[in-house]
Amino acid sequence: MKKYITWKEVFDRAKSLKNRLTAKNLKYYGVPRGGQIVAGILGNAVDKIEDCDIIVDDLIDSGATLEEAAQSAQAQLITIEGMSINGLNENDDLVDDIATSTGFRSAVWQQEIGIEGMLIADEDNTYFALRVDKETEARSRDLDEVIDQASAAWKLETAITAARTQAEDIIAANDFAAAVTSAGAVLEQSSLFLQSGIGLDHEEASLIASASFSIEVGDKTLVETGGDSMIVLKLDDVIAGDEDTVTLRKNQLLDDFKNHLVADTEDAIANGLATLHEVEANPNAVVRLLIGSVN
Repeated sequence: MKKYITWKEVFDRAKSLKNRLTAKNLKYYGVPRGGQIVAGILGNAVDKIEDCDIIVDDLIDSGATLEEAAQSAQAQLITIEGMSINGLNENDDLVDDIATSTGFRSAVWQQEIGIEGMLIADEDNTYFALRVDKETEARSRDLDEVIDQASAAWKLETAITAARTQAEDIIAANDFAAAVTSAGAVLEQSSLFLQSGIGLDHEEASLIASASFSIEVGDKTLVETGGDSMIVLKLDDVIAGDEDTVTLRKNQLLDDFKNHLVADTEDAIANGLATLHEVEANPNAVVRLLIGSVN
């Protein structure tokens, strides 16, 4: 017996998925054909896979498991036995490989248990899909271990506080270079970089780029890396992009606006129809409506 879902259910589930994605203005690429439908509903659909933040795959349409999908795509399959929200195993050692990615760890703690995740990209443009098989209670620890952990946490917090205070003193100083030297820190001049962080040769490139485009020329700000080290950023200049870059960005913004408008219109139409009729979607017609003709 075949199970059919209504067009309203398709929209509702896609909207529910979009609400679970915390980042705004994500761009979606839908794998033909099933993925294109969902990507179109989510909005911000793009035609090229390299332009997207999230790939909407249609392997799940065929009932493929994550293991089968990885084998089909010749992708690396990694099993992590246990990991905390900070990327630590039960012995409080850092888990290697993909678990070092902030985007991956964030996705793990938002993923429903037992549900195959979508293919998404992290802050380093590493694509992954995940499944959380179970959630376990933290193991019990003896008193000595708890004392050692508390001591280490206190030392780390003390180091973070000291680093933050030193960074704030540098920001407040009139002579930026002299303050950096006096603090025993290293003054580095960055190369030119884009708002995405491209062009920055630094492990915290995305954080630096985000902070840089949030302040005015000549201003200084503190970038916290999550550890006991701090970055004090001083913005020297913002260079206007060339004509081709500006045109490309303008077209991207126009496309974003158009996709939002289309998505809002589709929602209004679907919700209006659903209150009056039981709607079933013809996938091929939906693809032509949302994306255009597909060969």
